Amino acid sequence: MARRQYRLTQFARRSEIRDSKEHIVASVSHANQSRVVIRATGERFSVARSGNQIKENGETPIARASFSGVYDLLGQDATLQWKPLSFWHGVFGWSHADGTVVMRYVPAGCGKYLVIVEQPAFNELRLVALGAYFLKLTGTDFVAWSAVAASINIV
Repeated sequence: MARRQYRLTQFARRSEIRDSKEHIVASVSHANQSRVVIRATGERFSVARSGNQIKENGETPIARASFSGVYDLLGQDATLQWKPLSFWHGVFGWSHADGTVVMRYVPAGCGKYLVIVEQPAFNELRLVALGAYFLKLTGTDFVAWSAVAASINIV
């Protein structure tokens, strides 16, 4: 089975998601540091961070953040987690709690990612767009983690 792929490009205030034919299939507009508006084929919704929860349209919790930077989805996708898959290579993605990878976001240049769908997922494009938002949230954490790791002097 051929894996589906998307190309994610992040700009300062927005992100674009393109399919394998280079058509824009979703966009993520950053209203501020904690809130985005996601437009995908046939749907538009906002997502915002509120404490340790991510809420859709300001009401419904859809994910919960942990201190380790892992986001657990709630609802229909309750078995999925957003987390670093390869800390040293900067690869993030969606996986099941047992570690089975569903989607990988592989860096492909400055602000660009190749999104590889490893396993079928419910509402795939929505997950890709949420991942674009979570990349923005975890990007600053990744820089901080890298600085800490670089400061460790192993003798």
